[in-house]
Amino acid sequence: MRKKHSFSYLWTGQSLANLGDAFYTLALVTIIYQSTHSTFLAALLPIIRTVFTSISGLLAPLILDRFSLKHILIISQFGQTIFLLGLVWLSTYPVTLFLTWIWFFIAILAFLDGWTKPARNSLIPRLVEKTKLVKANSFISTTDNILLLAGWSLGGMAVAAFGARQILWGTLSLFVISTLSLLFIMDPEEKEHMQKENNNHLATLKEGWSIILSHPVLSRMAIGYTIMGLSFGVWSGAILLTFVNKALHQNEAWWGFINSSYFAGTIMGGIVTYALSKWIEKHLVSTIIAGSIVFSVFTFVFAGISVPILSLILVFLTGPPFEALLNASRTIIQTSTSPAQLPKVNAAYFTLDYVSFGLSTLLMGTLADLMEIRMVYVIAALLSAMPALLLIPVRKYEYKTFDQI
Repeated sequence: MRKKHSFSYLWTGQSLANLGDAFYTLALVTIIYQSTHSTFLAALLPIIRTVFTSISGLLAPLILDRFSLKHILIISQFGQTIFLLGLVWLSTYPVTLFLTWIWFFIAILAFLDGWTKPARNSLIPRLVEKTKLVKANSFISTTDNILLLAGWSLGGMAVAAFGARQILWGTLSLFVISTLSLLFIMDPEEKEHMQKENNNHLATLKEGWSIILSHPVLSRMAIGYTIMGLSFGVWSGAILLTFVNKALHQNEAWWGFINSSYFAGTIMGGIVTYALSKWIEKHLVSTIIAGSIVFSVFTFVFAGISVPILSLILVFLTGPPFEALLNASRTIIQTSTSPAQLPKVNAAYFTLDYVSFGLSTLLMGTLADLMEIRMVYVIAALLSAMPALLLIPVRKYEYKTFDQI
């Protein structure tokens, strides 16, 4: 019962924080754009967040080695609350006077946030039964997608209705409640898995990467997901808008429809994965292989679509295979790594995610300028099949856990 309550507190705290992230990003982009009338300066915010979250992921093992997972989450969220309070205070003055300080606060917020996902995903196996890991991961993933959709859609309406500065105050309240929720988490394995601080910082930073590279499944997953991640830029704003205009010959409204269809598909995917969790638990590697192939095929077909309504259906259908792939991979990481090493392995994987997505935006954007937009999506489809191609030879590790390899 204590584990169940702790999982609920973890879910509540992280859900409120994720919703707050979307709200404060929208609010700050609006404030910066309205104050400077510069699209470039407004676009710097997500770039700064990506860069400093990636740096945080690289350095996270030093923190994970020193503090318990619960304390890392609390320190991270409390720190973000304090620096968000600073941003709220700065927003009461003309933005142009304190723009450098605003960038600094955003960078610190992103750096602190870089610890949360590795800590959260490493804490989940300690708070739920092993046989319910897929179900727990699916539940968290579905909630993340619902809040992402709600945050960006409702957040935009809230900013328009109440003003960006008022939304910042509301976000601060969410962060405060999130921090308080995390205080009630009880990690039953906290003392058991606390490690002595390692003075060899380089060895600590390399530990997660070394574990991944030496593991027959994790190494192939890392390579496959990094390559697949290079394709994700095609689903970002500018490239998808180009496809809507040039391939579907529709206006910006259809860009919004496709984005909504994508999020709806991921939410449905999370629900389907939750319902099939028992089967997926027994076929983790096969689920990743199938999910990668189906996602690749749907992306390839999407590249050739000219009928707008069919594009909505196809984008929606990419959700279930992608969510199945994502949650099976999280479960493999959680069960293929010892509890003491899991946080560092998760930190390495999340760093790969951040870096590959950042590179993907540049790569796919460049390709979109050099070739016909449909070919960019064909390339993305081919890249999306890499996890399947790399994992087919290691299907024999389907049922093995960290103590069996």
